[in-house]
Amino acid sequence: MTDTSAAAPGTAPANSRHAAWAPIAIAIAAAGFSLRPPITSIGAALGFVPDSTGVDPTVVGWIVTVPLWCYAAGGILTPRLAARWGLVHTVAGALAIMAIGQVVRVAGGAGLLLAGTTVTALATAVVATLLPVIAGRSGAGLTRLTAIYAPAIGIGSAAGAFLTAPVSAATSWRWGLGVWAPLCALALVVWLPARRQSIDAIPYPKTVAVQRTSVPWGRVLSRWQPWLLAVLFAAWAVTAFGVTSWLPSIYQTAGVDRAQAGMLLGIAAAAGIPVAMLLPGMLRRSRPRLPIAFATAIPAAGLVGLWWMPTTLSWLWAVAVGVGLGSLSLVLTLVPLSAPEPEWVTTISAVTHGLGYALAGGGVAALSALHVHIGDWGAILWLLLAMYAVQAAAGVAVLGSRLRPATPARAS
Repeated sequence: MTDTSAAAPGTAPANSRHAAWAPIAIAIAAAGFSLRPPITSIGAALGFVPDSTGVDPTVVGWIVTVPLWCYAAGGILTPRLAARWGLVHTVAGALAIMAIGQVVRVAGGAGLLLAGTTVTALATAVVATLLPVIAGRSGAGLTRLTAIYAPAIGIGSAAGAFLTAPVSAATSWRWGLGVWAPLCALALVVWLPARRQSIDAIPYPKTVAVQRTSVPWGRVLSRWQPWLLAVLFAAWAVTAFGVTSWLPSIYQTAGVDRAQAGMLLGIAAAAGIPVAMLLPGMLRRSRPRLPIAFATAIPAAGLVGLWWMPTTLSWLWAVAVGVGLGSLSLVLTLVPLSAPEPEWVTTISAVTHGLGYALAGGGVAALSALHVHIGDWGAILWLLLAMYAVQAAAGVAVLGSRLRPATPARAS
């Protein structure tokens, strides 16, 4: 009698594949959670820096803006690092550097603060660039893994923004920034079993080999999809920075008290978490354009409401713009889906993050200068609204190409 339950040659049982992916799923969630607190904590902690420390206000202003440019540089450098050390080892090294950088920046004066923040942001960019690549190693696991680590990024971002100020107030700004270093160290510890297991050893359906190389930048940039992904990511980054940085100030200018304005930002951040979990699956199960419309139309309506009547239904506008924060998971899912072959994913992710953050840095700087010049939030809100239109157009254009997961190549 034949045992029909045996796995076919070249395949792995479903429970075996799930068991093999469990360490990666846990590690990728831990890495995602640790990405944002080192950065989102900066603005909250530096408000507690006393004049006696000798940290010049100009340096403080640069420290707040430097992560965007470091994200761009780190994303561009990532393919070379991954090609030399491998995906999992590179992430492990970057997590270690993130932890060290956060200790360095609270160990002295302005020089160490700037150096530590720069190193931390560069390492953060490496991890952020490689997480979509690792999630895309399996077509079946792409949306599942993205729905795990994208919300973790959102939760970490909210935690860094809201917990840093109380810690800094109760202790000092050094503790407010330094408290997140152990988080990166813990993520590294969780990542070590995945490093020992190695991505390449994980069984895939009908395949046993994975290519580790990346495609040269010239080949990738000759296609229009990576450019569109960079524009999509840049537009998302500008709106996300605008919401997280300016939403409380917009509410306060309209007459909302400081405590309630902070709570409304918390509502926005919380609203983005379930959205980040749902969008990758929506991309697979529904008409592809529906998630794009959902992720752009709702936050756009929230901005209109925020401009029109900010103190009426203020919580509703916060929830609506928070939906846009969660749309990061949609962008991250599209990165591996836009790759024609597995070896393209790393470079496409680097283009998306590197070029995207470079464009976003210019956009944020322009918006900040505009606000300083005119002193009115109305123009800022309408320009952010235009960014949602850019997201919708770029997203639909990306979806116009034939999307498929970059599955590992067969063994020769």
